[in-house]
Amino acid sequence: MEAIDKVKAKIKVVRSASTKFVNKVKSFLENFDSQYKTNQEQLFEYLLNLDAKQIELQTLNKEEDLLSDEELFKAEIECSLEYEENINEVKYKIKSKINKKHLSQLAVNFKGENESNVRTNNPALSLNLPKLRIPNFSGYSSTYLEFINSFTNAIDDN
Repeated sequence: MEAIDKVKAKIKVVRSASTKFVNKVKSFLENFDSQYKTNQEQLFEYLLNLDAKQIELQTLNKEEDLLSDEELFKAEIECSLEYEENINEVKYKIKSKINKKHLSQLAVNFKGENESNVRTNNPALSLNLPKLRIPNFSGYSSTYLEFINSFTNAIDDN
């Protein structure tokens, strides 16, 4: 068996496995429920697996490019681009699901709260800081020294 035949056989197996995996991920995304933590973890796992499959396909395609003639090269390029597009499409869908979940969590966390008064449920991460009374700076250079002195006094006193 020639080297090109070995590479083509590897590519065929990897493409077949990639197609099965992409179809599995697509069906998972159709039934995705963002409420379950296991589903969220599964999304990250699928994303990592898709990245690995994409890298593996790219390296095999590079090997094949070096060994094949021009006629086969063009056909293989088109085929490999289709697989790349398919994988990228699924990766995009996964990332959008992750971002939607992340944004919805942020919206729930900040709903009805002022950004300066955000409190966390974890006491190890939250601190109560003193309120500082600092006058507004007018923007005039003649009042800068007065402002900076009152600012440093307020910081030093607290």
